[in-house]
Amino acid sequence: MAVAPKITPEVLKKRRSLDERQKELEREARAIAKEKSAIDADLKTALEKAGKTSLARGGFRVSLVAGRPSVSWKGEFIKVATAQVAAEIEANAPRPPRLEVTEDAGSRR
Repeated sequence: MAVAPKITPEVLKKRRSLDERQKELEREARAIAKEKSAIDADLKTALEKAGKTSLARGGFRVSLVAGRPSVSWKGEFIKVATAQVAAEIEANAPRPPRLEVTEDAGSRR
């Protein structure tokens, strides 16, 4: 039989410290995601105003590419139809544009 680990005040303090650090990092990650989302919205708007789907700047390429199809009602639909019909509808669903930023090997910085 394995010996159970001891629950000591040090282990509990460490656990609490890790929990606090995790919450702090999650708050920081949410702030970063919000800032990135705002930049992405600006980039998408700039591409749309320029009438382009791709643009190279400063060694990077920003492009609008086909996103993953999304059918939010799929679960409810399967209740009244078949999974096969739902799969066919999903395969034919529109693919909303997704912003992609990559390093552009062909341009100079």
